[in-house]
Formats: sequence, structure tokens, C-alpha cells
Amino acid sequence: MTGYQVLELPLSEVYDDPKFNCRHQELGKGDVLDLIESIKRTRLENPIVVQPVADITPITPPPDGVKYRVLNGNRRFVAMRCLNKEFPDQYATIPAIIRQGLSDDEARGLNISDNLDRKNLTLEQEALALQPWFKVGYPRETVGRMIGQSGSWVQIRYNLLQLPEDLREYAGKGLIGQDDVKDLYRYRTDIDALYTRAKEIIAFRLRGQTPPKIKSRRQQARAKTKARSRPNGEILEMLDHVADNVGCGLITRALAWSAGNVTTFDLLAEIKQVTETLDKKYRPLDEDTLRYL
Repeated sequence: MTGYQVLELPLSEVYDDPKFNCRHQELGKGDVLDLIESIKRTRLENPIVVQPVADITPITPPPDGVKYRVLNGNRRFVAMRCLNKEFPDQYATIPAIIRQGLSDDEARGLNISDNLDRKNLTLEQEALALQPWFKVGYPRETVGRMIGQSGSWVQIRYNLLQLPEDLREYAGKGLIGQDDVKDLYRYRTDIDALYTRAKEIIAFRLRGQTPPKIKSRRQQARAKTKARSRPNGEILEMLDHVADNVGCGLITRALAWSAGNVTTFDLLAEIKQVTETLDKKYRPLDEDTLRYL
């Protein structure tokens, strides 16, 4: 059974390890300026959580004289450390909860769970946080229980770890989401198809649009023979296809209108112009119809 106690610890006895923290990011003063100002106003309201160095298998060797590693609260620790450099007498200690007797898995699980609760991790950071367990083959259900998540949640992060590093970085930027990871994972053995699909997804995200889902072969075969309304993404894809093969004209303008990229006024003007070019009489829409367009 693990135990804990709260103490005011000298900052000199505590260290943070970016390689252990699931954010995988070495924080500096610029990352915690808001927190520094908050601590100056109201002191540090929430203690950090640490564990004795004697209990851990260090990833980064602790400095000499250090007794504890930060388990949760890296931003708070870095902010206090910055204040200590500026005001050494005023900010010499930090309130901390000491967790003793934790296994390495328990410590990692608590670190990840805390950051997930705060919702301050990117999809890439979540995946990298699970990497030590993935490398040794921990089942997704086991990992899920340790961090309070479902097995399917873990599987998506496991899948992301098996994609190329540069694609994982796009997940960190929010340009590849959870559903996209499931989509891309199907192409992992075909690198050309993988990057082609990834470029499509990223292009849609950059335009602020949701990428259309790729259906199974059976679903694709059915869709090709079934008439239905189309989302904007599919309309624009067809527009590009028509433009590439027969050039721009009334067809592409009509498709653009369907996607919401051309106004009704502009489309009707073009229809009238093409009609007159063909020496035909233009028949305008009645007012009742126009009100709905």
C-alpha cells in the first residue's frame, strides 16, 4: 500500500525529468510566465507531487544532492524554480505531496492521468507517453486500466506510434486527429499510399474542413452505383476532376455553387451568358424558386 505526506521541500532537493514527464518537453521561463505572475499574487495554491529518488529507476540521472523527482506539477515546479532564482529567500521551498512505494508503472500512470485530466496534451504527446509500455508489449487493456482510459483509446495511440515520425508531428499540431490515425494505419505497409492519404487529410484540415472518410472496398462499390447528396469535400473533389479533364466552365461553376463557393447570382449570370453564346433564349427562374436558392 502506497502512502503520502505533505511537506515544504527545499527546491534544491527536487528535480524534474522531461524524459519522464509525458509532455516530453523541457520547460523554460517563457512557458510559465502566467503561472509565475499568479504565484506572486496568491502563492502556490496546489502542491506538486514528488517521489523519492530512492524509489525510481531514473531516466535522466538526478543531480547531486537531489532527493525527489517531480511526479506531477512540472509547470508549477519550473515556475517556483524561476522565482527562486530571482527571490532566493522568498521562494526557497515548495509545497509537495510525497508519494512513496510506487512502482515505475504506477508512477508513469499517475503522471499521464494527471495530464489527461488537465486536457493539456496533444495527441502526439499522449502517444509518446505510452511508448515505454508499447515497446515492451503491454496489452492495451492493461495500459487503459492504469491510466483510466478504454482499450480502444490506447489502441489509437499505439497505432500512431507505428506511423512515421513526421506524420506523428502533424498529430501534435492538430492536423491529424484520432479518426485520421485509424484511417492512416490501414496504409502503414504502403508508404506511398500512406503519404498520399496523409496529404489529403492535412489539406482538408488546413482549409478548416473535415476530411471525407475512406470507405471499405465493398462500401466504395455500393457508393458508386447509388445516387445521394454529397458533402462539400466530395463536391470539390469532383470539381477538380472535371476541371483537370475538360477545363473550367459551367459544370465546374455549378459544382462550386453546390459546395457553397459561388453565389446564386453569379451562377445565374453565367448560365445566361452561356445560353446567349449558344444562340438560345434564356428562361429566368420564377421569383418563388429564387427565394429558396
